[in-house]
Amino acid sequence: MIGFAFEPHWRRALAPIAAMLATLSAACAHALEAGSLQWHGPGGSAAYALVDLRDKGGIDPAMLRARIAAREAYAVAGLDYHPAVASVQLSTQPLPGGRLQLRLDRLPTDRAALDLLLSLSNRRSMTLVAYRIDLRQGAGAFAPLADGSRTTSARATTTAASAPASSTQPAVAAEDPQVLARAALEAWAQAWSRRDVEGYLAAYAPGFAGRKRHASREAWMAERRDRILSRQSISVTVAAIEARRVDGQIEARFEQRYRSDGPADVGRKRVRLAPVDGRWLIVQEDELP
Repeated sequence: MIGFAFEPHWRRALAPIAAMLATLSAACAHALEAGSLQWHGPGGSAAYALVDLRDKGGIDPAMLRARIAAREAYAVAGLDYHPAVASVQLSTQPLPGGRLQLRLDRLPTDRAALDLLLSLSNRRSMTLVAYRIDLRQGAGAFAPLADGSRTTSARATTTAASAPASSTQPAVAAEDPQVLARAALEAWAQAWSRRDVEGYLAAYAPGFAGRKRHASREAWMAERRDRILSRQSISVTVAAIEARRVDGQIEARFEQRYRSDGPADVGRKRVRLAPVDGRWLIVQEDELP
């Protein structure tokens, strides 16, 4: 499961840190959690499934957005995409104790196994949770897949220098810029979270050379590689994405939530995405106040 929120730093020497730690604590408390998927059917009626969701701060059903993730997200996660999952209907029902039950209807049952990748978001966090359903088992409970069990096909097969066509990026299509930006940013965040350096670097256009402090693209790549691999664990999520088309590119503003075995941070970013060899890649990246 992927879904996190975090924060950092110390107080004007002490004042800023107290406020930020308070924010970190509050943000972590509001991360969405998904339980096992309970599969019902096919039987005498159409198959359906139930998933219990929890948020330590409680879930407002009106603020929850639940959907089946895009085909591109399946590819990044190393999951098998069945076209029929695009027709799955999701609905919610409040439960006691700050929980919410998610119901999935119109589930396909025409194969022995089915992968489901759910995208869940509220105002505080976004979570991707995957399930692999063995339909030969019939009714039963299926626990969320661990991150490592669904990333086998998400590794880049090219070097970072030649990576614009990497499979970690969604293909260009004449779609809503919000959809394209979300798919590209989710893929980027997932590669970063897996410490998949090649996949992470593949999210950037070949001409991207980092910030002004970097002497060259090679210097920027070396720095990013060192920083990512120096951590034992990393979790990155994106939220509150606002995207628009600008001069043939997509400008996206979003909240980035980063946690590692070292620093943790929450901040706003702005990126420009451009179509390069059939992929939407980052050509500009800036921190926002």
